[in-house]
Amino acid sequence: MNRLADFYRDAAHRSSGSIQIGDPLSAGPMCLLAIHSIELNLSAYLLLHGVTWAAIARWATI
Repeated sequence: MNRLADFYRDAAHRSSGSIQIGDPLSAGPMCLLAIHSIELNLSAYLLLHGVTWAAIARWATI
């Protein structure tokens, strides 16, 4: 899971070059990639510390 998060983070860094000044919509794809990377890293961290998938899924629906 951490490896997948690393791919998303790297993709976000690569896509940051396509952001156009004055056009906030051009930053959308990079932001979504970065948020997904954070979600994956947090899920991996919680799983390593004994939190169950069911608990993570409950938190995701709040």
